[in-house]
Amino acid sequence: MKNLKIYIITILGSMLLLVPSLVCECSHPNLQPLYNVFSGIGCSGIAAAIMAIFLDCSNNRREQEKLKKAKSLYFKQIYDQLIMVVERILWFNERLQDADFNWNLQDYDYSSFGYMVGIGSRYPETTLPYDAAINKLKDIGVKYNLDNIKSLAEKDKHKIIKLFKIVSASCSYLLNEANTIKNNKLILGVEDYMNLDENKSIVFDISFFISLMSKPDKNYQAAVDFLINVTERIREIGQYPKGDVRIGLHGSVPMSDL
Repeated sequence: MKNLKIYIITILGSMLLLVPSLVCECSHPNLQPLYNVFSGIGCSGIAAAIMAIFLDCSNNRREQEKLKKAKSLYFKQIYDQLIMVVERILWFNERLQDADFNWNLQDYDYSSFGYMVGIGSRYPETTLPYDAAINKLKDIGVKYNLDNIKSLAEKDKHKIIKLFKIVSASCSYLLNEANTIKNNKLILGVEDYMNLDENKSIVFDISFFISLMSKPDKNYQAAVDFLINVTERIREIGQYPKGDVRIGLHGSVPMSDL
């Protein structure tokens, strides 16, 4: 509370005005009218300061609630895009053991509206609690770290590299949201949505894990760790609940693809 010091000083000053009427009432009866004035001012000052404290607390609560709602609305799009990246990695990871799954399309074809609709009937989506999905993603990261990737057979390595390239190719909307945050960094800082250092860090982390996933023979554990980290930070900023994560192939598509 920015005015708390002023209120405390006001209360202390008002209490000092009460002292003469309490201490000197008997010794200086002729000054009793003046003491009564001091006493009235002191009581009014204390009451006004206490009332101001309560009003400020109420206003602060309203402002914090408004800020919370505003941040939740502003960062919802980027949070949804991050969750969709998590969902896609989990979904494609389940396809690695499917001998009939076609890994030979262009990377961006897997994010087209027609493909997602067509494949949805073949692989119905499932759900996981948020924490369970994040833990499963961490396991995937460990499984596909640089050392483990190198030890795989070429056929299996090709699928894993393809998996992350597909996911990276589907992140154009996420990159757009990250660029929007970057371009609005000054406003977001002034409005107390996100400070400049946090803004820079989040935009870098998003760009980094997308770039890392797009390249072969990289440490995909690092990409997964950066994804989890930035998702958790955006969730905390927007104060989003830990809802269920849908393991399915879905995402944002341009109007021209409909």
